[in-house]
Amino acid sequence: MEEFNKVIDNSGDSILERYFYSNGVLIVELDLSEIDKKARLTIRTDNLSFNNFYLGEDKEVYRTCRIKFQELLNILSLENDIYVPSKDFGKLMKETRLRLNIAYGMKFSEIKYIFSLVGYGSLITCTVSDLDCINAEYY
Repeated sequence: MEEFNKVIDNSGDSILERYFYSNGVLIVELDLSEIDKKARLTIRTDNLSFNNFYLGEDKEVYRTCRIKFQELLNILSLENDIYVPSKDFGKLMKETRLRLNIAYGMKFSEIKYIFSLVGYGSLITCTVSDLDCINAEYY
């Protein structure tokens, strides 16, 4: 987890170089220009959202991003230990724009976090059950 926190802290203005998803594992490769290193994140997840408009662009400006990693309990409403949409329309629209809606209907006991690569919009968003599902390394 310490390595992951370092990557998060240095992820401002990173360039998404590649991403893969197969067999429940998301692999994200970032160029961390602030520290002149590259990082590979491996995340076990079953719930993903991709923004193909930005990911499909060749220009780096569209793939410039930072990591946003949050506890869902702090940002979504719970009813009967299940994440539910906000009853406030404005907040609901914000949750949807940020792709937090992928956690709706999921149990708090099964999903604790949400990982996002954020640039012009949310490039990639996925749910994470616990911190053991994430591995970070420099290469």
